[in-house]
Amino acid sequence: MVGFNSRPADHHICFHGLRSRLEGVCLEAVKARNLTKEFNGFLALDRLNFDIPEGSFTFLLGPNGAGKTTFLRCLLGLLKFEGELKVYGLDVKREGKSVRKLIGYVPQSINLYNDLTLTQLLDFFSDLRNVSITLDELEKFGLREKAEVRVGELSGGMRQKLCLLLALVGNPPILAMDEPFSNLDARGRLELVNILKTLKQQRKTILLSTHTLSGVLTMADDIVVLNRGKLVRAMKSYELSSTMSLTYKIHLRAGKESLEAAGLKAEDSSPGWLTLKSEDLYTTLTTLVRQNVNIQGAVIEEPSVDELVMRLTEDAV
Repeated sequence: MVGFNSRPADHHICFHGLRSRLEGVCLEAVKARNLTKEFNGFLALDRLNFDIPEGSFTFLLGPNGAGKTTFLRCLLGLLKFEGELKVYGLDVKREGKSVRKLIGYVPQSINLYNDLTLTQLLDFFSDLRNVSITLDELEKFGLREKAEVRVGELSGGMRQKLCLLLALVGNPPILAMDEPFSNLDARGRLELVNILKTLKQQRKTILLSTHTLSGVLTMADDIVVLNRGKLVRAMKSYELSSTMSLTYKIHLRAGKESLEAAGLKAEDSSPGWLTLKSEDLYTTLTTLVRQNVNIQGAVIEEPSVDELVMRLTEDAV
């Protein structure tokens, strides 16, 4: 269970009060209408219209420069914009402070207090957010043994998990993550995926932006595809399979016999290498780890986001 023991924080009162006023009403977690953002004549977001349902795991997908980070910054009320953007019915322009209390945010560039130990950082955020955070929370994220280590000494994957832990302080109803897989190795991805699976089971509304398919699209309920600031398509994840085959290629230096013993069928590729094909990268990688397959080297070849965007754009014409 990923969660926190909390004292009566303001955003708990705000969210539960909001839910009680709207009981019985089907409410989107996020609603964008004609959302437009311009930087010195450059349209970063061009009249976006889409909804993110409550409890949905939504991928905000698109190549670099598509407008994903700009959208998240608008959602948090950090940028001025034209059009309408609401979070649980609250207007971001007029009620930005209340909106930010409903969103736990993990940025792409993680800047924390590097000179503090994890214990000191938890104490600081406990006081700042008026929420009780115990060392048990570190255990849930695999960081308990690092409690007295300074933040600046953590690996990239550990810093990512720490930032996620802090974003979930107070149990906000929405978790927004900007390119969370970009600086993680394969093991770090698996650990993050496991945490996200738990949060999804708890019906947390998750909005995850990425410029890669990340191997976890099977977890998504909804997908919003952006390109050059425009909405290409907003769709359910099952619709994607009818658009293109999302096949991942896992190139391995490993014995074919050990792979077959794990129930995995591999093809010979270049000398010394075998190739596995999978439509569910997470499940395949988990099998490799659990079956203790002796792997000397690995390269993951993902489906192309650019190809996906191109196909969806062609379909929309």
